[in-house]
Amino acid sequence: MIILSGFAGRLYGQETDIINDMAGERIYVSASSATVLEWFDCIEKETGITLSYNPSMIELDRQCRVPLTGNITVGRLLGIVLADYKYKISSIAPKKLVISIVRRKNFYISGSVSDADSREKLYGAVIMLEDSVGQKIYSMADDGHESYSEEEWDDTFPDDGFEMPQDRIVRNREHINQFSIFYDNNIRITDNLHTQVGVHFVGYLPKGHKDYYSIQPRFSLRYTPTENNLFYFNFSKMEQFYHYLRFSTISLPTDFRMPSIGSYKPRESEHYEIGWKHFLRSGFAEVSLYYKTRRNVLAIKPETFIEDTSWDNYLMSGNGESYGLKMYYFGDWKKWSLQASYTYSRSKEWFALLEDRGKMPSLYDIPHQLGCALSYKLNRNSTFSAGIIMNSGKVIEITDDWDLVSTDNFRKGREKMNYRVDAGYVYRKSFGDNLLLLRLGLYNVVGNPSEEDILNFYSVHWYDHCLPYAGISFKF
Repeated sequence: MIILSGFAGRLYGQETDIINDMAGERIYVSASSATVLEWFDCIEKETGITLSYNPSMIELDRQCRVPLTGNITVGRLLGIVLADYKYKISSIAPKKLVISIVRRKNFYISGSVSDADSREKLYGAVIMLEDSVGQKIYSMADDGHESYSEEEWDDTFPDDGFEMPQDRIVRNREHINQFSIFYDNNIRITDNLHTQVGVHFVGYLPKGHKDYYSIQPRFSLRYTPTENNLFYFNFSKMEQFYHYLRFSTISLPTDFRMPSIGSYKPRESEHYEIGWKHFLRSGFAEVSLYYKTRRNVLAIKPETFIEDTSWDNYLMSGNGESYGLKMYYFGDWKKWSLQASYTYSRSKEWFALLEDRGKMPSLYDIPHQLGCALSYKLNRNSTFSAGIIMNSGKVIEITDDWDLVSTDNFRKGREKMNYRVDAGYVYRKSFGDNLLLLRLGLYNVVGNPSEEDILNFYSVHWYDHCLPYAGISFKF
């Protein structure tokens, strides 16, 4: 018997032909959630390998999410599925892998994270654990967590080599006062010409940092030469006193918000839009063009992994712009109704640190977005509908191996185009002031949804991420 040890989803051991042949076999998986037992069954079915293990040592009914789509080795898939365990794998001829669980790797911390002075609870804190060899583990404090003392930690988790780095625990918080005044007025110049004028004044007063005062005007003009046509122009200036940052290497439930303090100035923008709306006998059509400027944009530097709060080491500042064309149509007839939209948009950013790269796509740059929905009224109470959504792929931030892209490839790659076809049925029945509503349908009858959508929305699916849904409600 040849033994191979595994920890944190990686396999180590002697380079033998037997173990490499089995652990190195590749199978195709789709990014989705399934139980540990279902992933084991998938490996056995696709490869013919027999997995031997003690079911009392593994939570076989625990949901495990595999964040990759494509070919993956058996060894790597087992590493993802058994990421909560320290385990060993041994091989037995002709084609059997024995999984021996050493112990669970989970650590549970409970309590609350509080301000050192006021003892006020701090929510959304990022907790970092570092082991004796420098490996870091991050966690999100949703309801607040508190670190154990050194004695409590050693007594609770003996011989695991983890200790809480006291010099990395951030206990300070920023006190910020803010006030605003807003004025808005609708003015009718003539029967066919109307305008709306407004101004927003904001005072942003962070304690111990520079104060900012902002005047943000708004203006719109609407002209209706005939009853069926409307032309409009909109302008607005905005100033945002926090910055959205996306951390690809840390799992957070939301984007991180960086306040405008110290060297990080507020984000400024101007938005211009001009459009035409035409009213039809059974609907309307609309076309518009827009342009938006952005200044003081913050972004994570290429090949950067956040380890502490020395933000100057991780962030870069620059400017940006967005522009695009939007088209929309809605038609409603006796039996049929149609909605269709198309948007061409570009969002670019440029940074002094990467001056040689010029204007690059932002993380929210999606050039083409198309949507269409067609509905048919079967009778007074029943409606059948089908729809399609198509959009360009997002800018790639990390590789298939969940590593950061290199500086040379920073914001150069893009995911494949995503599309999805849905079908649904709705039944409505009124009982006086009461309403019965029944919904049935299929998401992604055919398509290529993004991995982000799959991970967020698809916990149960049929072939190729087709997801059935049903709902019933009664309003009274």
